[in-house]
Amino acid sequence: MIGNPGKCCCYRRMGTEMTLLQAQEEFATILARLSPSKVPSFVGWIGDGFGSLEGGNPNDDAAEQKLKAIRRELRAMLPIDACFKSKKRPSMIPSSSATTPSSFPKSTSLLNGHAITHLNGTNGTNGTGRPSLTPSDRKSTPCRLSVTSASPSVISNGDSEQVQIEVDDFLYDDFEVDKLIADEQIPKYYCGSCGSRDVQSVVFVSHSTNMTQLRYIFTYLLPKLGLRLDDKVFVDIGSRLGGVIYAASLYCPNIGDAIGIEPNGKLCDVQTKIVDDHKLWDKVNIVHDKFQNQKKVLAKANFVFMNDVFRTLVTPEEKAAGWHKLRALLKPQTVLIHIPSLRKVTKNVDLGFEIEEWLEQLDTRRIPREYARDFHHPSDLIGQIEVFRVR
Repeated sequence: MIGNPGKCCCYRRMGTEMTLLQAQEEFATILARLSPSKVPSFVGWIGDGFGSLEGGNPNDDAAEQKLKAIRRELRAMLPIDACFKSKKRPSMIPSSSATTPSSFPKSTSLLNGHAITHLNGTNGTNGTGRPSLTPSDRKSTPCRLSVTSASPSVISNGDSEQVQIEVDDFLYDDFEVDKLIADEQIPKYYCGSCGSRDVQSVVFVSHSTNMTQLRYIFTYLLPKLGLRLDDKVFVDIGSRLGGVIYAASLYCPNIGDAIGIEPNGKLCDVQTKIVDDHKLWDKVNIVHDKFQNQKKVLAKANFVFMNDVFRTLVTPEEKAAGWHKLRALLKPQTVLIHIPSLRKVTKNVDLGFEIEEWLEQLDTRRIPREYARDFHHPSDLIGQIEVFRVR
């Protein structure tokens, strides 16, 4: 809850019920008196109370508050300003595949994904194949990590190229990205040919799952389908900063295990620190590896989550090999939750088999509309989530 409704001036004035206009004026007055640096924290504090004010399942509200606390910690660990140290414009490099503009800095601090399109190099290990942070580091050291070759990418799109910045939706939703652009913390435009007037828009893309989608999946979509995670094993392939496995463990407290498989060691370090800080080890496990090597983990999975995992594979042959490996690893009756459309991401990939031969798609068509109606969220935000069962 936000404060005490019986005492807080935001609820009552002079012993009488406030009108909406009076509340808005008083709220604006409070904001005007605050130091500009304190406004985001104040607004965040109010946002954290919305779940309780709107009603709903108290357990779901508590889980969402914990997720928001995790998100705040991640933002503090991974500062925005560390990602855009250079004011240089990207040079446009014609290419049939993704390339990295040579005019961007070759090393920048790892943050929310706004400046992360490739995570190459050492995979965040210390040369031994293990994460580079020690347990004591994880508990006491502020996590300000460096990623080699992390920068906006230039991609070919027919006759033209685009600069893409990847957005981690778990940390920053569309509204917050717009605010960062307005505050000039991230760029909205780039010069298509240096020194000219050829100014074009940066394309923002996301391959992560936002707070609305997470709550929808675990509190609405799966229950509506009669799918419960009690005592079940849930695996997120490509867990990145860990948002999905945190949500699974918090929204489904009776879950058997929430496992994140992540090949990048630096991201595993971040997840480890979060799980340490929030004492989630009883329900969460982190595997630093490629999913292809985790036969035992995937063999015991009851639920598998994927958010466009094979996007980083360059050739259709590599993508096909990834799907073949996944098909070999998942046992019958495993539930696969996939974002975005599975047919869309495999459209130009010669799998050698039909998706329908392997997976049965569960009918979710009415569920996003019902959720959008009940909770006032755009249905297109959640309608791209598909659910399958291995035959």
